[in-house]
Amino acid sequence: MKHNYGWVLGLLAAIICTYAAINPPSGLVSRSLESYALESPTDLVVDFVATNKVKLIWSSHSASQESGFRIEAALPNSAWKELASTGRNITNCIVTSSLATSYLYRVRGHVYSAYTPSANSLSDGKPILISWQNNSDSPTEFSVERQVGTNSWKQVAVVTQTIGGYLDSAVSSNILYSYRVRSHGYSNYSNVDFLLPAPTNLHVTSVCFNQISLAWDYPTNLLEQVNFVVSRSTNNVDWEDIAVITNNPAALPP
Repeated sequence: MKHNYGWVLGLLAAIICTYAAINPPSGLVSRSLESYALESPTDLVVDFVATNKVKLIWSSHSASQESGFRIEAALPNSAWKELASTGRNITNCIVTSSLATSYLYRVRGHVYSAYTPSANSLSDGKPILISWQNNSDSPTEFSVERQVGTNSWKQVAVVTQTIGGYLDSAVSSNILYSYRVRSHGYSNYSNVDFLLPAPTNLHVTSVCFNQISLAWDYPTNLLEQVNFVVSRSTNNVDWEDIAVITNNPAALPP
């Protein structure tokens, strides 16, 4: 049976709006990004390190104005996901993953604004609504951080520019909670680079006195077309290319 939960979402939104009207937010206002105009990184190159490890190197053009760089990866025909990050002015990263040599990679710079002034709320056990004003016209996300009593600050949420608020329901009664927000923007992406994994399980079989058959394994869903260069050597030192073929062949003529 198909259920329609739209009324539940509508009721939840109404409750949030009513609560916000009765308990207005404490006036957090986000500061504009001091330097959002980051130049995109370029010249991304992916180098092989080990079976499950690659090294990414790129060029930065943001004159150390960035807060750091974010590395995203995707399998062919799949969604991009953030896989790693670096600090300011660090233009290389080693990625370790069982799929490291199968990923497509791209990099972008990011920059944080200063924090808003903090706002405090003594909880009565009800969810606390935090809202703020966005002062940036650029694509922006917001990091919401919370301090419980005098403990250290911890990030509790990352929200998009279009939301502009966060409802903190993980609260307890008679606890003083403090909140602060900072925005972060991104440069455009670098070029995309990738490293093709090596073929595996090469088998050589004699067919007749002047013909052999070569077969190997390769992920068929990686790319629609892959060209393989077949090389031959009589001393395992000097190699010559004898064929370039597309996709995995059943046999190779002499």
